[in-house]
Amino acid sequence: MAAELALQRIRACIVVGKKESTGLTWFVDTTPSAEGEEEEERAGKDTELTFHDHIDSVAHSLHTRLEIALGLPQPGRKVMACFIMEDSETGQLEVVSFGTGTRTASGDLLDLKGEVVFDSHAEIIARRGLKMFLYQELQVYYDGGDDVETIFEANEDGKELTLRVKKSIKFHLYISTAPCGDGAQFSRLDNDNRLPPPPGSPHVPTNNGKSQGVLRTKMEGGEGTIPIGPETQPQTWDGIIQGGRLRTMSCSDKIGSWNVLGLQGSLLSLFVEPVYLFSLSLGSLHHHGHLSRAVCCRFHDLGPYLQPPYKVNHPLLGRVKGGDDMPRHTEKTSNLSMNWVINDDKPELNDGTTGRPTSSSSSPPVSPGTSQLSKSNLFNEFLSLSSVSGHTDHLRVQSYAEAKSLAVAYQETKGLLHKYCMEKGFGLWMKKPPEIDQFSHKEESMDV
Repeated sequence: MAAELALQRIRACIVVGKKESTGLTWFVDTTPSAEGEEEEERAGKDTELTFHDHIDSVAHSLHTRLEIALGLPQPGRKVMACFIMEDSETGQLEVVSFGTGTRTASGDLLDLKGEVVFDSHAEIIARRGLKMFLYQELQVYYDGGDDVETIFEANEDGKELTLRVKKSIKFHLYISTAPCGDGAQFSRLDNDNRLPPPPGSPHVPTNNGKSQGVLRTKMEGGEGTIPIGPETQPQTWDGIIQGGRLRTMSCSDKIGSWNVLGLQGSLLSLFVEPVYLFSLSLGSLHHHGHLSRAVCCRFHDLGPYLQPPYKVNHPLLGRVKGGDDMPRHTEKTSNLSMNWVINDDKPELNDGTTGRPTSSSSSPPVSPGTSQLSKSNLFNEFLSLSSVSGHTDHLRVQSYAEAKSLAVAYQETKGLLHKYCMEKGFGLWMKKPPEIDQFSHKEESMDV
């Protein structure tokens, strides 16, 4: 199975030359210094492609090929995102997950089976696809023996977490525009009031007022975000089904949490150390000060309270040359959300307003009406991996929520993050009602 999986991979990659000092010939760090804006302006006029331009080119090229695979171009303006894996030993960049979308499902679609994908924003879809890729790589690691190459290696320090991503492997995130929420809360006319850079961070965050830095949630049934007020109460199942709006954390806030908790999520943290983002590239609406504040720097002071291997990660940030010179798009975005993971033959197409596959999707759903990126399917991946890896204690759990509770260190760190947000005045981290995580496994996944 492992060898077959490795052979069947569909690769979307570019191979570049290597420089002995860094392993890259075209990596340009656009972090502003005292002359940061001038440096970015000069970079925009340079004819040589930067690292971020290469990332943008790979993402758009793959998007075109995926639309061809679907058999028709998808209407409407699109936001796209992808995770690109770099092997610094070979200089190869490889797209491992891809997503498009700008919609969230409404509160009347709350389900008790984990089948609805509530957040279909592009970067969230791409991250779900990344988790699927990590599950596949772990399956290869445990099932394939010593002769199969994977991105994982055993820890050398004897810690309880026995695996980690190889040091030569880095993950880059590309988003075609600024993530919704705090990272997009700026005007081109704003005065740039930069804060001192956090100790040990290359970033120079910006703060122009009380509305910046606060947590925000996505609008149900629409686009944009709203701040979480000081009197906001936790969401309840009965409150939502009786007409309350379902509130979903913004993409800026979620990316910020990934820079504390890792990209892997709670269930995968039972197998591997946190997997942190190496860089974030934007295709448009890039503002270093606001982006750095939103995705990492506002959480910097949490660092001393975190237990290793958790930390506050500060990824490299950059932009595509000329991206902000493009006119503002006013075309309505599509309800459709596409996802693709590196081992998929074809992309899956979902309706972002329902969180389920559409009838026009060329990739058959894992079960009728259920996306491959649904919680229920990812839970089954977890149970399958637990069986293959010999973690039979994981198979005794009765629900998805119980499985997540096994990740004690992850949940404690998550609790510290949410407490920190309250103490800093950022607001209450809005969780969905706990009932949605109480679904159980599929019976066939319990074979030991």
